[in-house]
Amino acid sequence: MKTLSRLAVAALLGLVCFGAMLGLSRTDFMDRFEWRTYDLRFLTRNVRPLPVHPDVVLIGIDDKTREILPWTMGRVWHADVMRHVSGALPMAVGYDILFKERTQDVFGEAGGTSAIVEEAKAWDDKFLTGLLLFEPAPVLAYNFVLPEDTEEEAANVVRPTDEELARSLAFLKRFEITKVTGDLDALLVGQDPSLPDSQFAEASQLGFINAPWDPDGVRRRLPLVMTWPVEDPDKRLAVFPSLTLLMVCNYLQLEPAAVEVEIDEAIRLPTPKKTYVIPIDAQGRLLVNFAGPTTEAFRVAPFWQVLNWGRNGRTDLLDEFLGDKMVFVGEMGTGTVDTKPTPIGQDTPLVAMHLNAASSILRQDFVQKTAPAANVGILLVCCLVTAVVTAGIPARTSLLAAVVLLLGYGFIAWWAFVGSTLIVPMVAPMAGIILSFAVVIFYRYLTEERQKLWIRKALGRYLSPNIMTEVLAEPGRLRLGGERRRLTVLFSDIRNFTPFCESREPEEVVAILNEYLTHMTQQIFEHSGTLDKYVGDEIVAFFGAPGAHHADHALNAARAALAMKATLTKLQDKWRSEGREALDFGVGLNTGEMLVGNMGSSDIFDYTVIGDQVNLGARVETLTRKYGCSIIITESTYNEIRDRAEVRELGEETVKGKTRPIKVYELVALEEA
Repeated sequence: MKTLSRLAVAALLGLVCFGAMLGLSRTDFMDRFEWRTYDLRFLTRNVRPLPVHPDVVLIGIDDKTREILPWTMGRVWHADVMRHVSGALPMAVGYDILFKERTQDVFGEAGGTSAIVEEAKAWDDKFLTGLLLFEPAPVLAYNFVLPEDTEEEAANVVRPTDEELARSLAFLKRFEITKVTGDLDALLVGQDPSLPDSQFAEASQLGFINAPWDPDGVRRRLPLVMTWPVEDPDKRLAVFPSLTLLMVCNYLQLEPAAVEVEIDEAIRLPTPKKTYVIPIDAQGRLLVNFAGPTTEAFRVAPFWQVLNWGRNGRTDLLDEFLGDKMVFVGEMGTGTVDTKPTPIGQDTPLVAMHLNAASSILRQDFVQKTAPAANVGILLVCCLVTAVVTAGIPARTSLLAAVVLLLGYGFIAWWAFVGSTLIVPMVAPMAGIILSFAVVIFYRYLTEERQKLWIRKALGRYLSPNIMTEVLAEPGRLRLGGERRRLTVLFSDIRNFTPFCESREPEEVVAILNEYLTHMTQQIFEHSGTLDKYVGDEIVAFFGAPGAHHADHALNAARAALAMKATLTKLQDKWRSEGREALDFGVGLNTGEMLVGNMGSSDIFDYTVIGDQVNLGARVETLTRKYGCSIIITESTYNEIRDRAEVRELGEETVKGKTRPIKVYELVALEEA
């Protein structure tokens, strides 16, 4: 009943810890730690890149490209590459690059000569011609201004005029998504879209490339849809697709108008063969399933290499790499503004987010998250199990159990991600395990452990260490009252102690007595005995209690008696060498049924033994003077140890208080196994 009560209290404490952790788990503070474990799971999972969709490829503008090609003529090189790429007939082409201005405008504003500006105009015309080569048209990138953009980023945006905003809306309305259900206000809201130059925008499709960071500065989620407040003619929130979503639509030959968005649930792309379902959160974001380092996970061809393939007439290589593919073009050079922290590295090219998102959509292979209700259930189970286990086993063992629970849960959460790309919350449940363990241990200290400390202080003088361990395991056995048990009692008394005391100063008597009692008690403890009391120079001890597993109590008592005799012999030699009188003793042992337990009042009591068999043990000790021997045992004790004991039969004696004679023996030695 007491155990059940303790477990019930532990369960209640577990519920308190659960409530505390549930509230804490919904804070930004805990989210930061959870995202860190999320990143760690990615790093350990992606030791080798995971499979990706083979049709998602990248033409990367790397460091070597910028070394080989004069990038002031970038539009020329893009135009040449577009000409070569278009001949391979890709399914979709998208630029993760902003073409906000014409080169001729840039050179003109920089004070370039009319000849330079005219040459730049030819580059722009060539770039525009390249755009017109594709069917469907390439997807060019643009940016919204977001409320969470830094002041530095916002400062770099020139506020468009009303005329420019109207022109932007006209361009973007071609790609507006109209089949939207759910809370539009929850989606990310963009302002002041920064579109490519109007002649480029008219010849292309347009998808935003905003990739906001999480509070810790790491980019993990990619918005697939965003809203823009427009007046058309009334104020409304228009929904537009990202570059990634538009690329996937082109690849699947699906118009944006056919896209179905259910906010905080999914985006659905219905095609004749199947409907692609993309999980999104309330803000329209996809949690990107990064397959690994970009150049290891995906097929990547450097920009300069694709240009060389075209110049050298290697249409076979172009067709093999680009034919029927979804082709992204983006920056991947070191130190560029397009490298940011992601779960797979501190300097990840942001085009990797588009590649991984597009691959996940085509493969229908997403990062899954456990439902909020399941997260609550997991936290509850962790707190309750830890609390109950901690309360139900010894304190030291409970620490090991808590460590096992902690590491075990951590492994399960990690394996769920590695094996099934399932995000199981890690920080809150593991913190709940630690908190529940700490709270229950503290409670145990305030109650049970304090009780054990009291027992240790109160009875440490009377119990041997191994017996003390058993008592602490079941402190209830020390309640007031007793129980009948078969035990062995030991009485020891110093011979001629009264005359010894009369001829010496009290200080000398006390010193010798303390030395004697210390050594004798030590032998009792070393043989699992319990010290009952000292009565002057007399020692009363018993063997077989407390505790429940002491069938060899008679043997332990006999060993203790012989050890006391051997120890006394050494003390006698010491005393003689010091010029003192050597004391001698007698020991009596008896085995039988006795009442053992706490005897006394409810406030003051002793753990002792009483009964007729105890009295018999005391009477037997007095016979040592008559027979001139050190240790006498009764027949009942002899019967317990006869296979191991060497004795001398002394005969029968009728002791005080007994009408029938008893057999007694001198204990000479024991044969140890």
